Amino acid sequence: MTICANCVSGHVLPGDPTGSTDPASGYYLALRNPAIAGRADANKTAIVLLTDIIGLRLKNAKLLADRFAQRLGYDVYVPDLFDGHPPVRLIDDEANLRKFIPDEPGAKFSLWNRFQFLFLILRCAPGLWKTRPSIGRERVQAFIRDLKENKGYEKIGVIGYCYGGGIAIKLAMQKGMVDAVVSCHPGPVWLDDFPRVVVPFALLCPEEDEWLSPAKRDRAEAALKVLKNVPTKVQTFSGTVHGFCCRPALGIPKVQTAFEGAFEEGVAWFQTHL
Repeated sequence: MTICANCVSGHVLPGDPTGSTDPASGYYLALRNPAIAGRADANKTAIVLLTDIIGLRLKNAKLLADRFAQRLGYDVYVPDLFDGHPPVRLIDDEANLRKFIPDEPGAKFSLWNRFQFLFLILRCAPGLWKTRPSIGRERVQAFIRDLKENKGYEKIGVIGYCYGGGIAIKLAMQKGMVDAVVSCHPGPVWLDDFPRVVVPFALLCPEEDEWLSPAKRDRAEAALKVLKNVPTKVQTFSGTVHGFCCRPALGIPKVQTAFEGAFEEGVAWFQTHL
């Protein structure tokens, strides 16, 4: 299983995307802000934003890409990880987002909610298998190779959310593929991956997360701390649950503060390591 209840819960960010969608491959492109001075290498550097399991059906990933492009002065690409067929379909607005559990820690997962979630898993099972993380990773690797070979980018930063955050960890283990990685509330997570990270890597975590419990988070941080010559960072945001970096409940002050804080951490990481 590659989704949890919070993977399909959350909120839609306000605003409208300003970038464009490639008609052939379906990726979204947010063009860099030309007003940012002192970025002589801007046309040689790109950010690749990896979506959650909902993919590009929800506008949140596009809005985040627009924000990063404006702040960093780099082009930001959002590839279609699911080749037009996200496993969790019909989610493109607030009304269609499933609300299984609340937006803050300490939620009670009722028997009815468990039944609804199990039913959703059964309905989505074939799509989840077809889009398992190993398949998504292959698509992302091919996408990054294309950016380098055919579009002339020399440096690549990657930021991933949930499903995309798990893929981001795998990319951080490959020399020469990408140059800096930020993983936001990733899932699924394998602790054996963290000692193998070889590029600057930041892990942004909620207080409560089915994929990365406090104990697992501590073990991940311990594994990253001992890496030599590889900058790493683990940060936990209190008052949050899985999904807060991309589908936050902005009406809750703690969650809004954490969402903005995580965004700024991503900006700072790429400014420092790209």
